[in-house]
Amino acid sequence: MSVSQGNISLGPIGLTLLAWAEFNGDTGAIIKGYNIAAATHTATSGSYAVTFTAAVASANYVVTIAGGERSGATGQTGKFVSSPTTAGFTLTSTQPGLGNIDLAGSVHMAVWG
Repeated sequence: MSVSQGNISLGPIGLTLLAWAEFNGDTGAIIKGYNIAAATHTATSGSYAVTFTAAVASANYVVTIAGGERSGATGQTGKFVSSPTTAGFTLTSTQPGLGNIDLAGSVHMAVWG
């Protein structure tokens, strides 16, 4: 592993941290992060348009997501990424039996490529 200019590289695995953020699931406001310009709540319930500050080289990246569970919700909230581009992606959350639901509290994500 090497670290330089805020980037983390997992050399043997072949992944580099391209972007990361903590954002508020209720408002979409970025709390802190690197190379994430916005997590904008869209008109679709449970959907956020995530944009990079600087475009990444390829849309072939992996996004890990944690947090954002609603208080009192039953069952696991699923989070998935769709429409990846070099400029950003769509993050959607779902709840079994409820469909798409808005995230709450702190949501953490990292983009690896």
